[in-house]
Amino acid sequence: MSLAHYWAYTWRDKCLSTVRVELRCGNPTRVIQKLSEQLYQYRQHEPLEQLYIEGRFKFVVVVGSESQESVLHQANDDLGGPIAMETSHYTELIRFM
Repeated sequence: MSLAHYWAYTWRDKCLSTVRVELRCGNPTRVIQKLSEQLYQYRQHEPLEQLYIEGRFKFVVVVGSESQESVLHQANDDLGGPIAMETSHYTELIRFM
């Protein structure tokens, strides 16, 4: 079974958020690395670079459990906190795994 990724974007409180749903979070370090790669690509566009510089760009990662949230934050910290990130969990995702 391949890993599914779904992207959406929100604009709230003058902040652009990229929402990513991770059905599995088996390698949280790799998830953070992928987010870093995506951030690099976004920053190639001047308006997104400006939002990033102003601290108005972040990722929201939705996972299936609180423990997955914890390991994602730990991986982000272990890599030096390269990603401005919020997490949320939605236990209904577990049935899709």
